[in-house]
Amino acid sequence: MLNVDRFGLAPVVTKQQLVAMAPHVRSECLALMREAGLSEEAIGRKLRVRASVVRRIADARHLFRLPKVVLAGEVDDEIEAGPKTIKKHDGLPRGSFMILKFAVQRNFEFSLSKDALARELNAEPKVIDTGMTRLVDEGFILRIRAGVGGKPPIYRLTERGEQLAATVFNLTSAGA
Repeated sequence: MLNVDRFGLAPVVTKQQLVAMAPHVRSECLALMREAGLSEEAIGRKLRVRASVVRRIADARHLFRLPKVVLAGEVDDEIEAGPKTIKKHDGLPRGSFMILKFAVQRNFEFSLSKDALARELNAEPKVIDTGMTRLVDEGFILRIRAGVGGKPPIYRLTERGEQLAATVFNLTSAGA
């Protein structure tokens, strides 16, 4: 929490430190500095912002959704009925798995444009584009040849992509 120095004065963080904080921590930090006796104007001068900005950040309210433990398999209807505010960003998007499965069926290599791939997989082009971008960015698929002159690009699973496909789709090697 907030420590005071030997003279009882609250420390003032730098603007970079404040910006790096999570929103609720930033609000708490400024609120504690005010409680320690620093005026909004003094805090604003140190951070080079207006006092109204300091006031708005310190007085901000933040919504937290804490997970509830579901006992004995009971489901709380109130929680399920509420809007979903948490998005999961870990892992690969759904389109990536569709593309991986398609690549496995084609011996780890295929030559289709993203639009043709979307038609082949019966998916929206945006889903395929997002999935392909993530697979290429994360090093699971390599674009061997760019699509030029009306020819579609050639994509090939990398060794890492083949390992992921083997894990996800429970593939066994022919020699095993």
